Amino acid sequence: MSVAAEQAEIRAHFGTTDATTNHHALQIGNFLKAILDNRLPWSPGSTAAAWWRSFDAAYRSDRENRPNAIGVTRFIDDAPEASR
Repeated sequence: MSVAAEQAEIRAHFGTTDATTNHHALQIGNFLKAILDNRLPWSPGSTAAAWWRSFDAAYRSDRENRPNAIGVTRFIDDAPEASR
């Protein structure tokens, strides 16, 4: 399935359901289907880890009252289409 098709599927699903209530169930379902389809899920762990590092750096910066490096060099969305 192409990225555009997956994005359309997400938009179609969230147009008919409460995104906050059902977000995790949808993500888990997509993750399991990605394993069966031998493809990347909508939100792979590398993306989550990069977001976590950015939030951690922001909280550290506030706590220490100084700038902190985030340490994120690229997100999965920067990967070429062929590698998805």
